[in-house]
Amino acid sequence: MTLGRIALSSLIAVLTLAFSSPADAWDGERKGFLIALGAGIGFTSTAQTKPFVDDGSGRVRGFDPPRDFSPLIGGDFQIGYAPNNNFDLFLFTNNSWMDINIIDPAVVPTATIASFTLTQLNGVGLTYYRKQTFLPSAPAGFVTAGIGVGVVRPSTSSSLPTRYGPGLTFGGGYEFKKHIRTKLAFTYINASKKFSGESFSVIPWSVKLTIGIIGY
Repeated sequence: MTLGRIALSSLIAVLTLAFSSPADAWDGERKGFLIALGAGIGFTSTAQTKPFVDDGSGRVRGFDPPRDFSPLIGGDFQIGYAPNNNFDLFLFTNNSWMDINIIDPAVVPTATIASFTLTQLNGVGLTYYRKQTFLPSAPAGFVTAGIGVGVVRPSTSSSLPTRYGPGLTFGGGYEFKKHIRTKLAFTYINASKKFSGESFSVIPWSVKLTIGIIGY
């Protein structure tokens, strides 16, 4: 099954569950339909690989530029369904913007271009909230994880190509007041683009602290 079919099946399942029990939505308990939005800051470290460089005398091993470290701003959006007050399944998009010195595959051997870049991870995730004896909502700690398709998209003002690849995210946080929560999450993407038969990879990982709202 392709990633596209998995994503479509997940979307249908989540929306079916979300709207099959409207009485469970917006009742102050996590069980039922939920939607969440957050924004925050963090930092990213980006590795890149250029497997081969043709210097005119044949194929030679390429170069691995030093890691880029950069601050970032970003946000995330989730929509999903919770079968009970301690567990939910959701679709998400996780976005971050930062400056990265990206390899230009059209120029050899070591050219890079500074670019204001969007990294994005779209996928499906799970959240588990600490079991509570009496309270169906806040306050509560939680852990979360997700997998999906990553995108590294340089600014439109540059000639650099957009790259795609697998990615994952995991982290934890605390809903300290009903509908208000903070989260610290790690995100990893391995995005690549073929140029002249060779694959050029951009591999950002980031840590981001967000504060947001969650409706249920």
